[in-house]
Amino acid sequence: MVEDAISKTDDGTFIGKYMEYKLKSVFQPIYKTQDRQAELIGYEALVRVFDSEKNIIPPDFFASVQPEDRFFVDWLCRALHLRNFAAGNHNGKQIFVNLTPTSFKNFAKSDQEVTILADKITELGLHPSQMVCEITEHPVDSLELLTVIAKRFQDAGIRVAIDDFGVGHSDFERVCALQADIVKLDRLWCLEMRQTLATDQLARNMISQFNQMGIDIVYEGVETEADIGFALDTPIGYLQGFYLGRPEGHINAAEVINLDHIPQLARQLSA
Repeated sequence: MVEDAISKTDDGTFIGKYMEYKLKSVFQPIYKTQDRQAELIGYEALVRVFDSEKNIIPPDFFASVQPEDRFFVDWLCRALHLRNFAAGNHNGKQIFVNLTPTSFKNFAKSDQEVTILADKITELGLHPSQMVCEITEHPVDSLELLTVIAKRFQDAGIRVAIDDFGVGHSDFERVCALQADIVKLDRLWCLEMRQTLATDQLARNMISQFNQMGIDIVYEGVETEADIGFALDTPIGYLQGFYLGRPEGHINAAEVINLDHIPQLARQLSA
């Protein structure tokens, strides 16, 4: 059981356990842009995996998880993040959590998770509207099943995002099929599209189309002033990346950032 795999540490945070590995939550801030300011609206919850010697395991750890355990590990991460977020000073902000499509194999089991997750959100004193499920770029055996599950999340008041748009299976077809509330643009996709005038215009047209569809747009992986400039010159309304805040074990990001002071902030982050 997922609950049996989560324990509370002496410092009040929660950790997960899978085989000999320990899983910890870190949170990266997400900001909404308005004029020349960025206002904190939430965090993406990410997992850091450690072995018994406290060595950090590479991100491809999840690819090594046995197929029969992927549903459990995926669920464990979400449960862990929710507990740590609820225990932190979230002040009503949103939490973005990943959902790997490959972990969903049948409707009954997937539907049960949505119900349990919605109940857990309420039990922890959060509201469903505070949670966003990010569908990752991985392939799925049945887009129809994923569509049904996405609708179940939305019916429960949980918003659905397409993660890493422009990579893998995170494409326009998936955005439309899942009727996504949010699209998170992959930074490498944005960089590649900005290489020529033609592809830059194509990217801007796509972003404008998302905006016209009522979809919120997040530029994730913001690392340079050029990234900020591109975002502010388009209908992109949300920013996430090292330039604004790194993933941290505690929820303590700046509430407001003056984007005119970005070079100064960058120097602070690299110090």
